[in-house]
Amino acid sequence: MISIIKSVSCRSCGNNITILNVGKDPELSLCMICKPWVTNSLNRSPRKVIGIAINDLGLFRKYRTMTKGIKIPCDDYSWNLFICAVLKANGDNDLLEKVQQDYQAKLQIHPELRDFLAIPWFEIPKNDVPRKTYSDVDIVNDIISTFKSYEKEKEHLVTIYHRCDQEFMEYISTPGNFECGTEYSLFFADYEAAKKKLEEKLYNIQSITIPGKIIGDVLSIEAYDCISREFIIQLLFDYVKSDQSYSFNDALNKVTKSITLLDEPMDHHANLPFKRYPNSPLVLEILSKIISGDYCKNSQYSLLSIISNHDGRYDQSHNFYFRDPKIWQKSFCLLRGVIKTLTFSNVIICNDKLKVRGKSGRWYVVTPVKIIGVYDHFVVNTLNEAAIDEGGNVCIHISYRFQDMPLGDQLASLVMTLHNDKALFDEIDVHIDSYY
Repeated sequence: MISIIKSVSCRSCGNNITILNVGKDPELSLCMICKPWVTNSLNRSPRKVIGIAINDLGLFRKYRTMTKGIKIPCDDYSWNLFICAVLKANGDNDLLEKVQQDYQAKLQIHPELRDFLAIPWFEIPKNDVPRKTYSDVDIVNDIISTFKSYEKEKEHLVTIYHRCDQEFMEYISTPGNFECGTEYSLFFADYEAAKKKLEEKLYNIQSITIPGKIIGDVLSIEAYDCISREFIIQLLFDYVKSDQSYSFNDALNKVTKSITLLDEPMDHHANLPFKRYPNSPLVLEILSKIISGDYCKNSQYSLLSIISNHDGRYDQSHNFYFRDPKIWQKSFCLLRGVIKTLTFSNVIICNDKLKVRGKSGRWYVVTPVKIIGVYDHFVVNTLNEAAIDEGGNVCIHISYRFQDMPLGDQLASLVMTLHNDKALFDEIDVHIDSYY
């Protein structure tokens, strides 16, 4: 005789549970303790990633699952593989070909350039033999010499500025001089003249002549933490190697636009996902356009999901799909142990919540918070005397330094705290209100 029920393991805590024997196990078998928190974690997806709104949560969750384990690149070779994989997966064949051609062109550069262009050459197949010319080396040497020459002139310009500033401060500190109305610019005439001379000075890189202002603008890109000196060298190198059918100033503006598109959404967060942008101006431009949504949404969401998965706190500790299974299971076993210790008379397990009785006699209800964008995964309310209807909200939160704790650990600590509410009230003034 076939039993109408059977025993299976909870996918969250591993505890044995009974289910109806209907021939096929449920896709996600969960015990009553784990179910509301697992379900809520699956529904909680960020509404924004690096400042970009997620409008299609279903598609975003799909890509979060598909891109699990993919790391954000940190060198040119991995950037090339990364972008190619994104473009290939989403059928952007024209862009894919451009990126592949861009990288293949770099593979042909003389070996002496490897240190400058930061390409892991051990990955290149042996049949890809670099061409036997030193012209590329000469170009790079000219670029580096130009940078050194400009930076030396810039140091001299700074020295002139400091001298002018000192003379001005000495002048206005003399009694009666400040009221004379002497213009500030008169004291900095030497500096302005030297600055103009530097901007107009012409630098030769092979047959290309570039004014100092452009060189200064190129080097200013290095102020962005994610941009390397190799990128700047590559930018000039590509221009010199081209037929100069485009304006270098236009190329520079493209780069600035790409960096702005990448930098602004991140709002200068302390933990930026990109530690280093690709050294290829083309790949950088494509990266910025993917993130900004200029291409298809699939490409954008696949990249944003990888960035989102980069946040280990959100994934491993609080989200069921992206959890560390062992850590997650142990944390909810801890919660189960706490509930068992307190007994049914003090903790009631409901379909979507936990009811906890404090030693003060007051009842509390703990429910999953559905608000996106907050670190707390629960909300606590009091219950009326009959322990039926919810009353005032309890302002209780997990301290920031403990927000990385696994979700089960947080809930276990919360249940114990609420049960020991009398001791808590004796130590601090706990505010309970009907409004939150």
